[in-house]
Amino acid sequence: MNTTEHRVTYASHPKNGTLVLDTATGRQGTIVAQEIHTSRWTDKVVRRVIHLRPEKGGIEWTTDPGHLEPVA
Repeated sequence: MNTTEHRVTYASHPKNGTLVLDTATGRQGTIVAQEIHTSRWTDKVVRRVIHLRPEKGGIEWTTDPGHLEPVA
């Protein structure tokens, strides 16, 4: 993906503060933000990246929204 062809904005996520499981890593974390990648040519969203904060502290990480499952 060529990032010069995309605008990246950071925004709160509708589920900010929700504890989720990242199925790609097996880790649990709280949703804190999202990146929205928008095409400079078509103005359409081409990618979203979710920022997660570890449940018990540590370094935040990012994941694809399709890898998230709610934690009961």
